[in-house]
Amino acid sequence: MPLKGYDRLFMGDYGIITYNSIGLVMGVKRLPIGISDFEELIKNDSYFVDTTKMIGDVYREPSNIILLTRPRRFGKTLNMSMLSYFFDNRKQTSQLFEGLDVSQDAEAMEALNTYPTIFISFKDIKDRRWDSAYSQLRTLLSKLYSHYEKEVESVFLNDMERNVSGDYL
Repeated sequence: MPLKGYDRLFMGDYGIITYNSIGLVMGVKRLPIGISDFEELIKNDSYFVDTTKMIGDVYREPSNIILLTRPRRFGKTLNMSMLSYFFDNRKQTSQLFEGLDVSQDAEAMEALNTYPTIFISFKDIKDRRWDSAYSQLRTLLSKLYSHYEKEVESVFLNDMERNVSGDYL
């Protein structure tokens, strides 16, 4: 059964090509294998399921903490990256969300690029030994601290908190 509007569909290793009845390529999109950065996915015009409606749900959620659990390879990091690009007030990312579901949510769009945001992913910390994994975690936190130093410093209330955090970094 042909894909709606196309006579043939070819699925290669990393992309999908569609042809009309005279054999012209109608569209080529890459499958986002291994891509966990929302901006990269959008700018490369890769296939993806539009999950941006969840941004409005997260924005309106009254809880202080939201736990997003999914099995491996279900897009947890990609969704966190999407949330970071949406809320981070150091970025101007409205073009990434044009035409996506969230762009129809006026309340959520008012929150675009309005919050200080720190994006942390532990997906690359993989080790069976605790001491090695702990070392990787400390390295990650040190890099994040250097990158977000101004934001982190503004959170500390006093010198004691600053000293305690220094013990961990």
